[in-house]
Amino acid sequence: MSAFPMAVHAAGLVWLSGHAALDLATGEILGSTVEEQADQIFAGLAKTLAGHGAHLSDLLRVECFLADLSFYPDWNAAFVRHFPVSPPARTTLIALPPIPGLLLEIQGIALSDRER
Repeated sequence: MSAFPMAVHAAGLVWLSGHAALDLATGEILGSTVEEQADQIFAGLAKTLAGHGAHLSDLLRVECFLADLSFYPDWNAAFVRHFPVSPPARTTLIALPPIPGLLLEIQGIALSDRER
């Protein structure tokens, strides 16, 4: 179990903590490419959002922290695949990951169905 909440629900919004392609039970990194890790992260985000009455389509904003600028094309491809229409606002930053082998981390803000 994580030492911090995966999300906080407040004022009709779900504030998602940074999600990484990491098995929290084993510490294993899930995926070896940016697109594989992004797919794992979006699956985790979807699960977290579902617990707060929201979906990936409810994301208003996404922030991605990439370990290296050269990963940007692969990150962009993964983002477009997950949001082919009506994508959320997005910021991409370059930052060292907290665990070697992680290639990206994603956080976001979503509208919650509970408040509609």
